[in-house]
Amino acid sequence: MPLLKRADSVTLLLVDPGSDEEPGVEVAMFLSRHGVRLTVETVQSHGGAIADVIAAHALSHGKDLIVLGAYTHRRLTEIVLGGVTRSLLLHAPVPLLIAH
Repeated sequence: MPLLKRADSVTLLLVDPGSDEEPGVEVAMFLSRHGVRLTVETVQSHGGAIADVIAAHALSHGKDLIVLGAYTHRRLTEIVLGGVTRSLLLHAPVPLLIAH
């Protein structure tokens, strides 16, 4: 039995993307080249916390892992604004895989 199992499908979730951007194109192309079944979904936060939107989407769609990139900001900005990575580390409903 292999230690790692290929995911049945991966959802690339875009929260509040800009209208003139094409976010996630590189990630989608990379994953599809490696045979990963991929769907791209766009959601709006409607002013809510992005971490809450991601967590709710994972739960409502039966996802068993959240993969995200962690980016650092100046300490003061992080304290004032919080942070998606920090919030998910504290309250993720499923395991996280975080890459810098």
